[in-house]
Amino acid sequence: MIVYVVTSGEYSSYHIDQVFTDRKQAELFCATHNDAKDQYDDPCKIEEYETDKVRLEGNVYYGICGTVCKEGNYVLKEYVDIVYSSKPIQERIEDEGGDYVLVYVPTAEVYKDLNIAEKVVYDYLAKHKAEQEGI
Repeated sequence: MIVYVVTSGEYSSYHIDQVFTDRKQAELFCATHNDAKDQYDDPCKIEEYETDKVRLEGNVYYGICGTVCKEGNYVLKEYVDIVYSSKPIQERIEDEGGDYVLVYVPTAEVYKDLNIAEKVVYDYLAKHKAEQEGI
């Protein structure tokens, strides 16, 4: 299947505006948005991509990665994101130096609600802290 990706901008302002499976819809979107932009805005362009060219075999493992501030009681900072891996994700805290650590927690599913994902990270941190204190 071919998808039509409508983009605009260049270099650091390059971004995807919309993705379509119908070329005419992509063209209509571009025409409508290009007409609404002023002369200094970058026009929309259509890029074509073939989907499912590559078929892969194997397992997918899910996890959550959170960026956590080291100061105080490990306050969640910046973001929580879903992690996909072809190998089991190990429960761990990675200290890359600086003010933050990365927290990885394996999960059995993908959490579409990032509030739940944040709770999973906080629960892991509470467990980790209790283990360190011998509780």
